[in-house]
Amino acid sequence: MRSTVRNGVALFAAAIIPVIAVPAQADAATSGAMKPSGILSCPGDGEITAFDRCTTLSNGILLINNGETAAHVEYDKTGGSSISARLGYESGGTNHYASYETMTTSGEIYQEDFSFSANCSTHEGLLNQSTGSLFTTPPADSC
Repeated sequence: MRSTVRNGVALFAAAIIPVIAVPAQADAATSGAMKPSGILSCPGDGEITAFDRCTTLSNGILLINNGETAAHVEYDKTGGSSISARLGYESGGTNHYASYETMTTSGEIYQEDFSFSANCSTHEGLLNQSTGSLFTTPPADSC
């Protein structure tokens, strides 16, 4: 697992799906999962593609990009005060998390990459605040 924060300025060409993200890019560390480069909005049903799901929260957008051996989870913070939270994913009724971190700045993208054994399970992206609040994406297919 690795955590990074990057500037949340996202630009994209809205050709086929005018709602979501710039084209995803492969990353060797995620064993085939694709990494979106920021979300501008999330459709009401949370379905971007069969492998990409999102949830609009009051102060950001939670996203999972699911692959057969890896998942990329990110929280695009759009406002609000600082929170202590951790990103994760759910698989087979078990939640898997990275460490808690302080998410402070609007416009930042907080992200984690998770690797796992090959499977064709659905996974949900998770944002778990230290206060106990848990937010999830709709389930995303992996193959």
